[in-house]
Amino acid sequence: MPAKPLILIGAGGHAKVVLAALASQGKSITAYVDPNPASWLDAQSIPRLSEAELQALLPQAPELIIGFMGLTTEALERRRALMQDYQSKGAHFPAVTHAAATIGSPVVLSAGVQVLSAAVVNPYAIIKDGAVVNSGAVVEHDAIIGAGAHIAPRAVVLGEARIGECSFIGANAVVVQGVNVEAKTFVKALSVRK
Repeated sequence: MPAKPLILIGAGGHAKVVLAALASQGKSITAYVDPNPASWLDAQSIPRLSEAELQALLPQAPELIIGFMGLTTEALERRRALMQDYQSKGAHFPAVTHAAATIGSPVVLSAGVQVLSAAVVNPYAIIKDGAVVNSGAVVEHDAIIGAGAHIAPRAVVLGEARIGECSFIGANAVVVQGVNVEAKTFVKALSVRK
């Protein structure tokens, strides 16, 4: 394993999308951690590590990619807490951006951010630690996406809106410009938050 391994945490459906984003940038993982074997990763001869093996690698400051996603604010909080725990032990979380995403300039993409295929992040947006801008989602100018938040596929966050930490903005939902969505808020798919 290289000095700075790139390790996937969780091997469910979201992991497949994240690995496609990594591949679009010419990157690949060196191993994965999941309580259960993932046949799709095993078929690629990607080694599965135990939690103990991952803990032993933390002093090497590995790069970790979170590959699981929850559909509740509680799941997003667990995801965020896991990231913070590994960071406190020396791990790094690179931002992952799909080559087919559009990233304006300037924007801030913090540690562990994932901007997936066909997503758009426009100028002066700030995406905080571990937030996900999923496939086809749009984050407009000057919007702030809080740490651990999930902007689901095709959701739109309009200019100067604020999405609180560990909030979930459902698929095809719209958050109107300037609106403040409090932390740990669940916005249903197809809804409009004004």
